[in-house]
Amino acid sequence: MKRLSKLVMGSLVVLLFFCSCKKNKGKVQTEEPVPGVQIPAESTNPTQISKIPMDKFIGVNGFHEDNVEFMQAAGTLRAYCNWDWFQGDNAGDQLIFQNSRGGWYFDDAFKKIKESGVTVSMCFQGAIKNLQGTKTFKFNDKPVDRAGLSTTDPKSYQSIANTLYQIAARYGKTTVAPEKLNVPANQKQSGLDLLEYMEVWNEQDKTWEGDNAKFSPQEYAAMLSACYDKIKEADPKMKVVMGGLATLSVDYVKAMNEWFKANRADKKFAADVVNAHIYAFANNIDFGNPTGFVNTAETPEDGKLKEKTKALVDYTKANIPNAEVWISEFGWDTNPKSVLSPRKLNALTMNELQGRYIIRGYLAFAAAGVDQAQLFELSDPSQNYIDTWFGTAGLLDRTLNFAKKPSWFYTYTLKNTLKNMVFIGEQTSGDPNILIYKFKNMNNAEGVYAVWYKTRTDATKNDFQLQLAANAKSATKIELADKSTTGNQSNLAINKTMVTANVSERPIFIKVDVIN
Repeated sequence: MKRLSKLVMGSLVVLLFFCSCKKNKGKVQTEEPVPGVQIPAESTNPTQISKIPMDKFIGVNGFHEDNVEFMQAAGTLRAYCNWDWFQGDNAGDQLIFQNSRGGWYFDDAFKKIKESGVTVSMCFQGAIKNLQGTKTFKFNDKPVDRAGLSTTDPKSYQSIANTLYQIAARYGKTTVAPEKLNVPANQKQSGLDLLEYMEVWNEQDKTWEGDNAKFSPQEYAAMLSACYDKIKEADPKMKVVMGGLATLSVDYVKAMNEWFKANRADKKFAADVVNAHIYAFANNIDFGNPTGFVNTAETPEDGKLKEKTKALVDYTKANIPNAEVWISEFGWDTNPKSVLSPRKLNALTMNELQGRYIIRGYLAFAAAGVDQAQLFELSDPSQNYIDTWFGTAGLLDRTLNFAKKPSWFYTYTLKNTLKNMVFIGEQTSGDPNILIYKFKNMNNAEGVYAVWYKTRTDATKNDFQLQLAANAKSATKIELADKSTTGNQSNLAINKTMVTANVSERPIFIKVDVIN
């Protein structure tokens, strides 16, 4: 849905253009996928409980050069990295990690982020210009080594696989022999243990840059298979992330899985993470032909983010049981002219509505069984308050010198409130429009109830009564607040296992010493 490019040295400026692994064995499949997002018959599992605590579940998109203080609102950074930032324009060139082509010091940046407590997942994207010797190879085209090679044969993708081997060797947990490192003599280091995940490509199913940029499931599976094997060769502990699909599609993942079973000797799905993007646009948007847009986005609930995502979770857990499931992009704009902005509601600002929807989005994905959700993005991509979708989706306002929007504080508060906790279930409220989600500490009996109206009418209810566990002895209400990373907190009296609080469309959190 977007293309991100690093254009200036020392400062990341993101431009959005909105029209713009074992080697393969056996017969290579070439059939095209059946489109659609219907739930396959195999998808019968109930919601799974993630083993990843919410403070790591909460992620953001951004860059290695972003301010580490700003990253603290989340637990994971999906860091966009272009191929040519490390290797220049030629596949055989040495990779430079310190004082790289962009003038960056990646070792220093990744070390600083890790030391701050934020996990880094590299999203590796974009072909180098001289990949096939033409100096004009397009950024998003399928990066086969030479023109004319089969796009469904893993052997056609050795250049990108070899580059990812080098990155995994440097930033993984395994020491690699110096003679295997294609780097300058003064940068012969490996096993620096600075990356936990490596994502191979971004939005490979894109439809808006022509057929050469749109991977079928079989084509992407072939490339991912080659890259997975090289990454694991360099560091078996590195987790490989499937590139985030622009359109969440169970059918696409299913077709990939079928290709792996037919073409890999180990029959393994060649990724540790199944990954997709989802946005709450109010109608079906064709990004190659953007007409007929509704000029507001849905709430997470009206947009069915939980239900759509759960279909992917269910299929994955039933058929690729060891894989995590990510939503690596979602979000809302704050420019009211964007089709991704919330519908105007009374006197509430776009910043307030964005903040509410982001928190409700994170909660929806947790309830769907997702292992990580990464907001697009940390700071507004646009410096000019553009009304194009995604341009003002950040937690930080780039036009105001990266001022923190309410959504930054709300997200940070969510992270702090749900630290070491996982989603354990939903509790009935007695009102079809009021949702109650329960989270429990992984190490003790403590828990949190998240309570809110799922509507978008500015609904409120005074003196709502919340049922607690019979043996709960203490309860603290936490309200999201601008300018606070811990929210406004107050103690609640427990009366016969019940507490009373006012509920609105902005979630509140009730922290208790014991939760069922």
